[in-house]
Amino acid sequence: AVQNTVGGLHTVFEHIFEHDDDPAHGQIMYCMANGVSDGAHANRRQRNRAGFDCFRNSHKGKGVVFVSNVASEPKNVDNKSSKVEDPTSQEERILISEVHIRGITGELQQIAKDALSIKPNFAYTLGEVQEDVNRVFKTGYFTKCQPVAEDTRDGVRVIIEVSANPELRGVVTLGANTLPQRVIEDAFQSQYGKTLNFETFNSSLLALNSWYEERGIFGQVVDAALSEAGVCELKVQEAVVAKVGLRVLDRQTGEPIKGRTQSHVIMRQLATRPGQVYSLRQARRDIDAVYSMGIMEDVNILPQPAEEPGQLDLTLNVVE
Repeated sequence: AVQNTVGGLHTVFEHIFEHDDDPAHGQIMYCMANGVSDGAHANRRQRNRAGFDCFRNSHKGKGVVFVSNVASEPKNVDNKSSKVEDPTSQEERILISEVHIRGITGELQQIAKDALSIKPNFAYTLGEVQEDVNRVFKTGYFTKCQPVAEDTRDGVRVIIEVSANPELRGVVTLGANTLPQRVIEDAFQSQYGKTLNFETFNSSLLALNSWYEERGIFGQVVDAALSEAGVCELKVQEAVVAKVGLRVLDRQTGEPIKGRTQSHVIMRQLATRPGQVYSLRQARRDIDAVYSMGIMEDVNILPQPAEEPGQLDLTLNVVE
């Protein structure tokens, strides 16, 4: 019976926490799995891609040194001759003369440089340049990462323009009624005062969701917005019990019937009440309590989405 109660709960959870249409919830500065919107992260990828398209278009037809039909591995190119013939490749290559990071200094600049694989005086395809731009972006420290091409006498000067994330200065939560403040502080404390890193921040969000999961509480972080001041507002949704009902089922057919035991005698065994956040652990204790009456052959609790988004209706099914 307990296993039947557990089964399908995650499906119910997905239904009761449907994504809303509030445009403010699109102002997200990171990407997260398990329910947190990916909208703004995708927008940044599109902007970065648009920047790469500008890079692609900016160098064509302007006297830039091209290297056509070269092998897939980068090759040193003699400045006297910009073309290397290799019939095995059909993709055009560009001779890179310089590589620069612009927009940041110090440790962040070094992080960006360490992510790059392209080097001066080697020939690369546009795809390989884009992969390097993506590597810089995937370090998690930057909101913008766009390549710019400048013609030089010796080839193409590649400048990767980046903008760093703001420092994380605080985290506030909305809707976290059961999530302790101590858990939130422990998750983000080490990141305060530092440039926000999407990967590290994402791990902290997953830790909050794990807190709910480990305790059998129906709750999760569903949205986050980072202000220019570096304060992140987390939106948390917790499944609140709307109604608790009783259904007595026939032993043979499984159809609802009128029970022999008065309803209030059975229902007073339950500790779960309307207005509480639904807890799987408490549901198991409630099932055990009804079983302990010694008059039930089967007991389970069926959660279903309520009319109000983010709420659950519970049905206690018993077989006398």
